[in-house]
Amino acid sequence: MGKVKMKKIERLFVVLIAVFLFLGGCAGPRQVKEIERICLDGLSKAKALEVSEEVLRDMNFTVAKADPNLGYVLSRPLAGGQLFEFWRKDNVGGFNAAEANLHSIRRTVEMNIDEEYEKLCINCRVKVERLSLSEFVESDVGIKYDRITGQKIRMSLLKLELDAEQKEWIELGEDGKLATVILQRIEKKTAKQ
Repeated sequence: MGKVKMKKIERLFVVLIAVFLFLGGCAGPRQVKEIERICLDGLSKAKALEVSEEVLRDMNFTVAKADPNLGYVLSRPLAGGQLFEFWRKDNVGGFNAAEANLHSIRRTVEMNIDEEYEKLCINCRVKVERLSLSEFVESDVGIKYDRITGQKIRMSLLKLELDAEQKEWIELGEDGKLATVILQRIEKKTAKQ
């Protein structure tokens, strides 16, 4: 009876490994063509600006500047969504989601709307930045003792606030995948209207 159970377990193990290898082979990395620009027919600049703002708001971005004369939209920086924030739509792809969970990431969207050859074209760029914190100085945290007498000199509290000189945002480049998703949503929304 023991040998029969072992054979069943071995077979189950082999089948599970085969299934995982098969699924792993089928689920290889997909290359999605990133786009930075879409061109739309029969749309006014004001309507394109309105739809762009709606899409950004739907994705939890806050619009900092929208100029209908220039056809320009700029969002405020948005902190990257964390693992438990399942409703967030700003992490596109596994790498971006992992990076946002490991680091303090923020993204800023910039869109330009231009008219070319009787078509309206929308360009989208997403700038990504990561927070870099300087190290604390030893005297900033904890209790100080006099080296000779061993008595407490002063107590200081650890603050969870950061001074401006302790924070620095490092540019990581652009997020083409998020820009592609934003442009696809704009295209889909304008097609419905």
